[in-house]
Amino acid sequence: MYRPSSKTRREERLAGQLPVGVGPRRLAVRAGALVVGMLMLVSLACCHENSAAQGKAQTNAAAAEMHATPVGSSPTTAAGFSSAAIMTNPLHAPVWTNARFARLIPASGHRHGAGPTEAACLFGRTKLYVAFVCRGSHIFTRPAVQGSALWRQDCAEVWIDTSKKQNGTNFLEVIATPNGRTYACWHRTAAPPHPLRNGHPNFAHPFSRIAWKMPGLVAVGGTGRWDGRRAWTVVVAIPLNQLPRPLRTQPYSGARWRINLLRYSWVPKHAKQTRRTLFQSNLFPVERACQEFEPYKMGRLVLGPHAPHAPGAVALAR
Repeated sequence: MYRPSSKTRREERLAGQLPVGVGPRRLAVRAGALVVGMLMLVSLACCHENSAAQGKAQTNAAAAEMHATPVGSSPTTAAGFSSAAIMTNPLHAPVWTNARFARLIPASGHRHGAGPTEAACLFGRTKLYVAFVCRGSHIFTRPAVQGSALWRQDCAEVWIDTSKKQNGTNFLEVIATPNGRTYACWHRTAAPPHPLRNGHPNFAHPFSRIAWKMPGLVAVGGTGRWDGRRAWTVVVAIPLNQLPRPLRTQPYSGARWRINLLRYSWVPKHAKQTRRTLFQSNLFPVERACQEFEPYKMGRLVLGPHAPHAPGAVALAR
C-alpha cells in the first residue's frame, strides 16, 4: 500500500527545526556470523558531475564509484578476522586501522555538514560492514525514541540498492545510533522517482515504506580520540541474505550496487535553545534529508579485487 508524501511535513523537516521531544512523525519524510572467505577493503574513486555546483539543486545522479580491493597483498590476509573482530571500535581494531576511510562532505546546498566524518566498508561472504568515525564531543541521544524515529537524534545511515534494476524502485535504509540501536526500512515504488524541472526532489512521488526486521542486523558504538579530538564511532553489519526479496543477495567479486553513507547531527543554535537544527554529511552529495526522494543520487559500490587503484588508496576524480 502506498502512502502519499506530505509536503508540509517534509518542508518542516527540511527547515531543520525540531523541538526536543516534539516533531513530525516520520511518514513520507526522509529528511531515516563469522566472516568466511575474503574480506575486502573499500577504496573510493568518486566522480560527480558539476561538483563545483554542490550549492545548487542537482538534477542528475552522481556519477560515482566506490571500488573494493583486497585487504593486504593477498586474499588470505583477512581470513583470520571474525565478525566479532570487525564489530569493534574502528579507531582501535586492526582490521579497520588498515583501512582507508573516505571523508564525508556537507549536504548539497550547504556549507557546513555534521562535522568531520569518515567511513569505510568491508564485506564477507554474506554481510556488508560499514564503519563511521564522527568527530564530536557531545552526542545528542533520545532514549525514548524508537524505530523509524531514530533519525531524530545523532546517527549514521546506510542507503543501498542491490536490486537488479537499481533504478530507485527498491532500496534499503539502515539507521544506526551511537548507542547501538538500529532500524531498517524497505523503500519501494512502482516507478523510478525523478527530480522536478527545477532540479528539486519530487516530494509528491508515492513511496511505500516497510519496516524490515533482519536477523543479524547489528550496530556497535564506541568512543575515542581522532586526531587528538573526541569522536564517536559506529560499525554496522548488514546481512545481505536477509534483505527484502528484490534486494536479497550475497557479495561477489564484480558486484555493482548503489550506495550512500550519511551522518545526521542535531545541534542547538544556542546553549539554552530547545530547538535543534539538522546538519548532514554524506559520501555522495544529496540534499539534506532527501535521500529517500533522490535515490538517483546514490553513488556506486563495486566489489572485487580488480579495482583501478592500489589496495587502500582513496582517489577523488571528476
